[in-house]
Amino acid sequence: MAEKIERTTLAEKAYQQLRAGLASATFGPGEVLKIRSLADQYGISPTPIREALQRLVAENALKAQANRSFSVPILTRTRFEEIITMRMALEPIASRQGMVALKKRDIRELDLLTEDMYKAIKKSDVRIYLEGNRQFHFIIYEKSESPLLLGVIKDLWVLAAPYFIHLFAEAAYVEQCNDWHRRISRAIKDGNADAMAKGICDDISAARDTLLKHMD
Repeated sequence: MAEKIERTTLAEKAYQQLRAGLASATFGPGEVLKIRSLADQYGISPTPIREALQRLVAENALKAQANRSFSVPILTRTRFEEIITMRMALEPIASRQGMVALKKRDIRELDLLTEDMYKAIKKSDVRIYLEGNRQFHFIIYEKSESPLLLGVIKDLWVLAAPYFIHLFAEAAYVEQCNDWHRRISRAIKDGNADAMAKGICDDISAARDTLLKHMD
């Protein structure tokens, strides 16, 4: 019994790390994930990795390949636009619910993340920027105390985020991408929920317009 519990725990940890990797664009569209390579990377046996990958397949976050490997789905333009439309509808709701529960320490964390993202932009470090971007948004959304809403938003990020790696290919986007975060933080400090929600929609919209160019 103890071995089963331990293995389940490893599979859960692997699942959470892989989902976080997808949501932070650690894995790109079409990228192949191999069980043995991931097992070596995480320092665990292949079995919990396989269980985690199969769970992500069941969630449509990954695709199973014929050679027993797994890949990140390549989205059609229509599918991508559907995901973005849902994000623009749901994330302002979560942000409005979450804003009222934000503490001073949360707002300080948002400011620190914004500064870290500016530094990442100067260094052209897309990985650090995208992880900071994910953390920034979910500090707000996780305060919504709406598990169902939050779960849907997280699922949408897992599907869309692998494409975020292409955002830094557009100089015009990079120049202003972090300004939306600063606007969102300012709106939160001012207690202006409408401005905060608009900042989130503008942030999503700017990324969408940039990424659709690459999908074309």
